[in-house]
Amino acid sequence: PALAGLNRTNLNVQELAAKGFVEENREYIYQAIQLDPLTASLLSLSEIRKMVDEMFEADEDSISI
Repeated sequence: PALAGLNRTNLNVQELAAKGFVEENREYIYQAIQLDPLTASLLSLSEIRKMVDEMFEADEDSISI
């Protein structure tokens, strides 16, 4: 149960990010990154949003959400 719980926290982040990409919903992607424990421990919510926007801008030739 402990290992399954640890895996589930990672899967929640990955599922939400994938859902955001498939549904072209950037808000889901913001939320996914905000749920990531390492990112959340280093950045504020506004910094995370800015980072995600910068990542999409850097990949705008490949990804448009």
